[in-house]
Amino acid sequence: MSRPTETAAHPSTVRSVDAVVVGAGFAGLYAVHKLRGLGLTVQGFETAADVGGTWYWNRYPGARCDVESVDYAYSFDPQLEQQWDWSEKYATQPEILAYINHVADRFDLRAHIQFETRVVSAVLDEQTLRWEVRTDQWLDDAEAACSKFARHAAAGERSNLIPTCTQLHRCVKKAVRWTLFTHRQNAPMTSHPGPQGFSVHAAEAGVGNDGRADVAVAVSRTDTVCSALYTQSLFVGPSVRLSRELGPDARGVVVVSRNANVATGPEGAANATEVRQLVAAAMQADPEQLLIASTGVIGRRYPMDALRANISRWPTPPEPSSWEDFATAIMTTDTVPKVVSARVGEATVLGVAKGVGMIEPNMATLLTFFFTDAELDAPVLNEAFRSVIATTFNALSIDTDTSTSDTAAIFANGLAGPVDVEEFQKVLHALALELVQMIARDGEGSSKLLQVTVDGARDDAQAKRVAKAVVNSPLVKTMVHGADPNWGRVVMAVGKCSDELDIVADNVTVALCGRHVYPDLTSEEELKQLSEVMRGDTTTIDVHLGIAEGRFTVYGCDLTRGYIDINADYTT
Repeated sequence: MSRPTETAAHPSTVRSVDAVVVGAGFAGLYAVHKLRGLGLTVQGFETAADVGGTWYWNRYPGARCDVESVDYAYSFDPQLEQQWDWSEKYATQPEILAYINHVADRFDLRAHIQFETRVVSAVLDEQTLRWEVRTDQWLDDAEAACSKFARHAAAGERSNLIPTCTQLHRCVKKAVRWTLFTHRQNAPMTSHPGPQGFSVHAAEAGVGNDGRADVAVAVSRTDTVCSALYTQSLFVGPSVRLSRELGPDARGVVVVSRNANVATGPEGAANATEVRQLVAAAMQADPEQLLIASTGVIGRRYPMDALRANISRWPTPPEPSSWEDFATAIMTTDTVPKVVSARVGEATVLGVAKGVGMIEPNMATLLTFFFTDAELDAPVLNEAFRSVIATTFNALSIDTDTSTSDTAAIFANGLAGPVDVEEFQKVLHALALELVQMIARDGEGSSKLLQVTVDGARDDAQAKRVAKAVVNSPLVKTMVHGADPNWGRVVMAVGKCSDELDIVADNVTVALCGRHVYPDLTSEEELKQLSEVMRGDTTTIDVHLGIAEGRFTVYGCDLTRGYIDINADYTT
């Protein structure tokens, strides 16, 4: 077993890192591993002389976990799961400690952790949004974007910012996801220049009750043209119904997050109308020109007392927020805000989106909004927007579930003057595709992007149907997660498209990550090499049907235990 490395007690310099993790128990080790995998510099601190957290300290006779060992173990690496065999259903302390030492050795995690070091303070610099972390070793007065948030191996020392978890194995998986969000939220973000003439505000209004902004609004101060698409779910909420009634002169949108306000009856409809009116009054806008969107748990009414009280306290007009603030406020289980922007001639196009679960848009999308100061006629904007959505957001699937609240809209106020329409559509498509890939990579529990392209189809529509069958297959998704080049699952997914009678198996070819695997069978050595390639953060699958020229690309992600962990107790 590797031992902790010695470190000087009194360094001469202050080190700056991206993230600080306090504690080297189950959650701390996973946080170090995950953050390091994101390309971030990480410094861990642990009071004990080695890894283990509570299992390092609690060595009394009979100490053991109270959940089954296989559920207590990590699930982020399939090979790790296969390598370790638990001797008991409910493992004892020595075996658990041996397991966590094995994990630390296998992933070389000790190299990023300083042991026998206690954190004595963590102070947030409000100006730089970075943490200064001091230890009892006078070491690493390290400024970092994230510090004590992973300190949850010992229940008595939890920060009150950490979500309450009833079982440690849930805490390990949930708290790390929350930690990653907090890191992204507090870290200095790329500033995206916005289009002229839009007012933006984001604020906490008592919906989420988690210290984060949960209402966001963006509205043009001048006339606009608007195009919007909505979910085709039969169970839409009042936000979608209200927004559908608006014409192409809508100027902006208000978003309420952490509450979908769906299946809430007439009272829910009245509440949505009132929220829109309250926000419109604060923004000095016409409520009949303001879309409303809601996202979060279904079946719960808005906390109207809190919303009324908080929105009524907004100054008129409210203090301006950044587009990054807007994108962060509309998040639910997302771990990163999603904002993109680009120039078209003298105009700017900016897009924001949220969504990581309940995603397979159908002639609409999750929540995504675009804002531009380009001058475009309403019919031209509508045609361009619908064309872009069809090949980007409608090509996205995380879990095959279409949300009840999907909304996509674009607002153009023309302040920058006319632009080349063809160039505008190209830029809009590129931004939308970038957002789609960000959503797929951030899919609930996901560890990698999955991109499936089908060509040689009868037409683009057939190519899309077949590609969706592949990207939505649980067996394909788990194959991708495990970096297992089991191409038989791909041909299975193609084969179940039983209505596509012109697909002939002998004419089909399949490639994984650019390497042909069918019909030219690969050797065991080649499959092993391909598995290594599939361990990257993107897996591509290419299927050629050999019929005609139809082509379509869809986007999704792998399927992991993390998806189950997030969704099994979403409301509890």
